[in-house]
Amino acid sequence: MKIHPGDPDLRDAFGAKDLPPARRRELLDHLRVCGRCRERLREINSPASLLSRKVAERLQPLTPPRSDRDYDAALDRSLARSLVQEESIARERAEAPLLLERLLDQPPERRDLLLRNHAHYQTWSLAELILDNSASAALQESRPSEDLARLALCVIGYLDPARYGRERLEDLRAKTWSRIGNALRIRAELTAADAAFTKGFGHLRRGTGDPLEKAIYLDLKSSLLLAHRSLDEAERLQERAIAVFLQTGERHLAGRALLGLGTIVSIAGDHEMGFSIQYDGTKLIDETRDPDLLFFALHNLVDDLSLAGRAMEAQALFRRARPYYDRFPSQAIQSRRKWLEGRIALQLGRYTRAKVLLGNAYDGFHRSGRLLEAQQVAESLKGLAGDPKGV
Repeated sequence: MKIHPGDPDLRDAFGAKDLPPARRRELLDHLRVCGRCRERLREINSPASLLSRKVAERLQPLTPPRSDRDYDAALDRSLARSLVQEESIARERAEAPLLLERLLDQPPERRDLLLRNHAHYQTWSLAELILDNSASAALQESRPSEDLARLALCVIGYLDPARYGRERLEDLRAKTWSRIGNALRIRAELTAADAAFTKGFGHLRRGTGDPLEKAIYLDLKSSLLLAHRSLDEAERLQERAIAVFLQTGERHLAGRALLGLGTIVSIAGDHEMGFSIQYDGTKLIDETRDPDLLFFALHNLVDDLSLAGRAMEAQALFRRARPYYDRFPSQAIQSRRKWLEGRIALQLGRYTRAKVLLGNAYDGFHRSGRLLEAQQVAESLKGLAGDPKGV
């Protein structure tokens, strides 16, 4: 590489899943020998460059500066991990989507038979893809998320420890049980969720000790502690996870964790800081890595701003979020959009528009059997039209 790569290329060296292996190798080889680019990578991955000033100041005690030796060692570890993954599972990754499609086409009772008797299903990439799908499913429904995580657990049971490494498989099991626990947490089955996270931690202790794997566990465990209303502990775990994500250059994971931290901080009473943290989180999310996450992040932030009575800010952010709703034609999502948009219109005194939007939201929720949400919309409509069904 005759010229120094730009900032986007430096980030792609570790963050872009679809980067061609030859290009990734070229970038990483350049970073090995170029101190200037290593320093620039450190700068662009520092909390101060990634986050707003007040959020960076909050996290600064958790992200101490590292020496050049520490940074280069971390870079070498990331380099080794990246090259091993690219070279050993590139073919598996290409095959995994079709294998998952075939697996999901089978009734549940036949899936284990396929996994047991066909070696091409027994791959790390298939398990990882199932977990990615589990994470995406959790944004909408908890049951499919849990089912997918349990399917990943079955796949992991057939993976060859000699090929993938016994400790790495323990890390993968820890992540899987965390996903199961998170799905149970969403359904408010907190006792079962506690048990799942306990199993996950046991596997984590037998794993590689990779700080990134521990941070992923802490990120999810923080949401469970929030459900238990252990706000201080939830906040502490989330901040620890964010610090690791930032130090290792995992911008996307840091963004996702910042969304959780912002929610915790808002619930604890500091709404201004909570909104700032969540907004900073939206700026770090990689849409190519998780297309749905940015949408739900924006929707939740608009919702929080509206509930806090900050209708003008909510309306401005809603304009940014609105195109994303087109990706989700389901009645439930579109009803939530109309509910949110109608509530903002109501707060801004646009009563005719609010009446139409809230009425449509009520009808949509009622038709889809979401009676609790329908009742909540009805409460908003009481002051406008009396009987919501007549709107």
